[in-house]
Amino acid sequence: MKLFQGRQRSLFGEILDWMLTPFLLLWPITFGLTWLVAEGIAKVPFDRSLQQSVTVLAQLVQSDEQHVSFQLPATAHLILHADATDTVYYQVLGGRSELLGGDAELPLPQDDEKLITDELRLRDDNLNGKPIRVAYMWVRVQAPDARPALVQVAETLEKRSVLAREIIRGVMLPLFVILPLSVLLVWLALTRGIKPLNELFLADAAHQLKTPLAGLRMQADLAQRSDANAQDLKQSLKQIGRASMRATHTVNQLLALARAESSGVGMSMQTCDLSVLTMEVVKDSLPRAMELRIDLGFEGPEPQHALMPGNPTLIKEMVRNLIENALNYTPSSDTHPGVVTARVCGDANSGWRLEVEDSGPGIPAAERERVFEPFYRALGNEVDGSGLGLAIVIEIAGKHHASVTVSDTRPDHKPPGARFSVSFQPVGNLT
Repeated sequence: MKLFQGRQRSLFGEILDWMLTPFLLLWPITFGLTWLVAEGIAKVPFDRSLQQSVTVLAQLVQSDEQHVSFQLPATAHLILHADATDTVYYQVLGGRSELLGGDAELPLPQDDEKLITDELRLRDDNLNGKPIRVAYMWVRVQAPDARPALVQVAETLEKRSVLAREIIRGVMLPLFVILPLSVLLVWLALTRGIKPLNELFLADAAHQLKTPLAGLRMQADLAQRSDANAQDLKQSLKQIGRASMRATHTVNQLLALARAESSGVGMSMQTCDLSVLTMEVVKDSLPRAMELRIDLGFEGPEPQHALMPGNPTLIKEMVRNLIENALNYTPSSDTHPGVVTARVCGDANSGWRLEVEDSGPGIPAAERERVFEPFYRALGNEVDGSGLGLAIVIEIAGKHHASVTVSDTRPDHKPPGARFSVSFQPVGNLT
């Protein structure tokens, strides 16, 4: 039963894509946001430590009206450089930008920066090609006409990177476990959820085949009776023929539905004439229409005027199913012949439209969506058929990015009739 398994995989894969694609797209976004948050968290304790060091050094800056001095005790120097992971720099400049202590190569703040004394500030900078984090403060001095002294303490970023990586590892590692588990749970849930749908489809298909096959067996048993006369044999053979045709039609419709569903991105598309394809199907359907006493006609542009990209085989299959559906549901008699019309209208700019309308009982508005479900039949209809024709139509229309609508042919009449309209996109949108 590969036919139905293929249908399940198609539905399963589509739902899985819709559920997992956003999930997988959110994964790199989550990683990026986690990295930014981790860096922000890692900065806080080390920035605070740098600011404390600047505050301590600023208290060691002494000044009078003649000069500015700075003296760093040996113990403070050892504490300042006790970091075994990062390289720590400090710099103290006097009111005339003279170096009072520390590292002369430490970069200065931007020249256009507003100078405010006794305010702790932070910035990112580079020293010898390595990124550094700098805490600094301008310290007021007593010397006249002198700029405030500058106290800076900087360090490389190794500790910050290590802490950020630890935070990311702590957050992301559980996600590496949760993600495959989530995918597995989604997979199992979908498999279990779709199983009843698959079983329902199988049951419907089996039911549709069981009726004609049971008829075949019953008629064969009748024909084999010892007391069967020539008339009984003739009637049994006739019934066997009808039952076999019904079973063959159901199988062909199942195959057509599978073919339509399996046609995807790689299906063969070529320039085809919607008008010509529709006329060909109408001609093929004329013998059955005449047998049913139904007036089957075609309206549309001349050949080579309704060109559009599409798959000719699938489009003809769609037209055939629409016409068969109309013929099946259109009552006819010698006094009141039924009418079925296939029509091609529109244009390449606005999009071509295929219409198949009939003079039948019509379709109630409440059932117009359900008629496209496989094996669905409106209550009270005893029409022979597989119940798959309109499901094939909607599937093929979807492959061509077309929409299908149902309306009344004659809203003010009884019966109102039914009109199926397949609206294709403008040709420019399909190429």
